[in-house]
Amino acid sequence: MRVLERASLFLLLLAIGANANAASKNACSRVQLTHRPAVANSGAWTANGELLIADALEKVLLLYGKSGKALGTIPEPIGSTLKTFYPQGVRSRQGRLFLETQGGGLMVLGRDYVPQISKVVHAKSSRLEMKGKSIEGMFLWEPVGDDIISFSDLKDPQGPWTSGFVRFPADRPQDFTVLKSQPYNASSRIFYRLAQPYIASLGNTGYVLMMDKQMQIAKETKGKLEPIHAFPEGLNRRAPSLPEFFTFDDLVPVMSSVERSTMPTGLYGWEGSLFVLWRKVEGRTSRWNLTKIDPQADRVVGTVSIATSASHLSVVPGPDSWAFIEKGPVRALGVQDIGTLLLVPSERLRVAFKNGSDLCQ
Repeated sequence: MRVLERASLFLLLLAIGANANAASKNACSRVQLTHRPAVANSGAWTANGELLIADALEKVLLLYGKSGKALGTIPEPIGSTLKTFYPQGVRSRQGRLFLETQGGGLMVLGRDYVPQISKVVHAKSSRLEMKGKSIEGMFLWEPVGDDIISFSDLKDPQGPWTSGFVRFPADRPQDFTVLKSQPYNASSRIFYRLAQPYIASLGNTGYVLMMDKQMQIAKETKGKLEPIHAFPEGLNRRAPSLPEFFTFDDLVPVMSSVERSTMPTGLYGWEGSLFVLWRKVEGRTSRWNLTKIDPQADRVVGTVSIATSASHLSVVPGPDSWAFIEKGPVRALGVQDIGTLLLVPSERLRVAFKNGSDLCQ
């Protein structure tokens, strides 16, 4: 009898240990970054499960482990070469890294960081109907299949400059198509210059969070952006009014206004769904929410709360974890506390939307 009791106790302890390990694997964790980047507006997960953050001010790509430990930069021989291009932003798609480089450049790296494409995105259109129009760099951009959708300024030799969303093959920027143009001085242009990700992709389809006076999500359809109906419930569709943004001296008042505004700050595509990151201002703090949207059914799946009180967030979705880079108020260009990382296991995200529970609760 004692033998049976001991065996039962042993099996019980094994079960408890297994459940504890499973719970630990699905637990959120907040870690300290052992090296603080000056700027962290974009990132990507590598094939090795490391987090790659683009520090646009220091013009370098930084690697971190899930413990927050800094692992240096991309290894040699490509590491030193990349430094000469001054990386500004990074995305990952299907095992490849897409880099924005200083001066309006675009670089695509394959496995082991081997460069596959290197282009400058200052291109005159090859399309006769465009009559010499050109795209001048990228404010926002996102890989969509083998293409790029960007928000860029558009130069017209026969008329005034405009801005707009364009799509072009990564290796042939001159073959761009204008998805939607707008006046150069449109109020939404300010939002698109703040490095907040308002473009997302699902497969070969692009989506844009339109920050016009009436905010909405638009889907790229046959070379145009067509609005969908779904939008986060509880978020007013009227875009906030931001101060003018002409020089870097204007950055602090603009970002201070963002910190005081209930508004969306990002759009992401992941596992066939869209996710809208948005803040709800409550007194002097922000409550952060993530809304899941089914674009095929054009409906809101649900909204979960994120356990953070950061002034700003940069989000990097991944197959195993989502990284929420927690950032403080912007005090000057490149002067912002960026010290912690909230890691949420992807399985926990799936369960939260399935059960209607908050993240990390």
